[in-house]
Amino acid sequence: MGVSPARGARSVTSQRVDASPGVDLLLAIGAEQPDLLLTGRTLRDQGVMLTGLLEAGRPVPLVLRGGDRPPRDRLAILPGIVAPT
Repeated sequence: MGVSPARGARSVTSQRVDASPGVDLLLAIGAEQPDLLLTGRTLRDQGVMLTGLLEAGRPVPLVLRGGDRPPRDRLAILPGIVAPT
């Protein structure tokens, strides 16, 4: 990524989102592609998930291209829920 991730806590839409590797990466992506910018609870929740993947050793390029997702035929899609089968 060509954008330096922001450091420190972010307050977005009145909800505090603490900095983490996942949040920093998501903010960097949002800075480069504003239509992908996450805020508030979504930023916090996805940042936690992404931090977990990064701490588990997943390389950033693999995470960014979605290489960790299960094949589409192994997903159960229900209203409001997407879960591995």
